[in-house]
Amino acid sequence: MARPIDAYVLNNDLVSWYNDTEDEKEKSILRRVMQRVVQAPTITPPNEPLTCEGCYYIKNNDYSPCAWCIRSKENEDYYRRPPEEDA
Repeated sequence: MARPIDAYVLNNDLVSWYNDTEDEKEKSILRRVMQRVVQAPTITPPNEPLTCEGCYYIKNNDYSPCAWCIRSKENEDYYRRPPEEDA
């Protein structure tokens, strides 16, 4: 995966460059680039379930989750990551 960028820092650098230039064509290009940075979608990591090592290595579905696993019925609501829109 490509490394994420800090859009605010990049845009501040572009604004500084924009203010330093005199060429109108260059300013026009920089305005478009700054607009694309602001409108770029945010990439978030997938919301994968957390598992304990014991359950992670069990490949056979006949085994039930271990007693400490968050997927066990006793600990069903013990820990859950909040939905993305609530975070």
